[in-house]
Amino acid sequence: MTIKLDYQTVKNIKTPGRYTDALVKGLHVWVKPNLNKYWIFRYTHKGKQHNISLGSFPNLTIAEARIKAQKARVELDNGTNPVAAKNASKKASTIEKIRFKEFAHSCIQTKRAEWTNQKHGDQWEYTLEEFASAIIKEIRG
Repeated sequence: MTIKLDYQTVKNIKTPGRYTDALVKGLHVWVKPNLNKYWIFRYTHKGKQHNISLGSFPNLTIAEARIKAQKARVELDNGTNPVAAKNASKKASTIEKIRFKEFAHSCIQTKRAEWTNQKHGDQWEYTLEEFASAIIKEIRG
């Protein structure tokens, strides 16, 4: 059903379903059976239907949902699949993985200044190399 959505209208929806915003093509509020409400942007790219979750109501206002949907529409008009762009940005923002051995060695070097004896650091390195490395290699396969 296409209606002009505003805060009060969305707040008062008591029937589960999908309600289409009349102002922004592809913007919907999805009302779940538990009456939680979510903004979604629905579109077709290369003949396939896609949905992008924009956020939940009322945490995301209708104005913010419209802006997000319009940005996704612009990406789509430029030939970019908004879901692929969103996934690529998530992937780019992930923290670089560091190996346990490198991390442990870095920690030992940092702590060496606090220890009163050089031997403490040597013991830590020996213990990690001798015991932890073998177990970690066994777990990783």
